[in-house]
Amino acid sequence: MKRFNFLELFLYMICIISFIVALVSLGGLLDNLGSLLFPDTSSDGDYYNSALYVKRGLVSQIPMFFVGIGLFYYTIKKALVVHKEERELREKEIPDKK
Repeated sequence: MKRFNFLELFLYMICIISFIVALVSLGGLLDNLGSLLFPDTSSDGDYYNSALYVKRGLVSQIPMFFVGIGLFYYTIKKALVVHKEERELREKEIPDKK
C-alpha cells in the first residue's frame, strides 16, 4: 500500500502552478510581441503611449516566463527524485514473494 507523501504532493502542486504561470506569461508575451510588430494604427495619435505600454508589458512578461520555467524545471526534477527515493524505500520494506 502506498503511503501518502505531503512533500511529493507539495512539489507537484508547485510544478502545476509554475507551469500555469509560464503559460500565462507566454500568452502575454506573444500578445505584446504581436502588438509591437503589428501596431493598431486606428487610434487617434496615441501610438507612442500604446507602444510604451507594450514595451513595459514585454519587460514584465519576459522575466516572469523564465522564472516560471526555471521553477517548474527545478521542482519537477526534485519531485522525481523524491518519488524515486520513496519507491526505493517501499521496495526495501516489502520483501519479494517468491
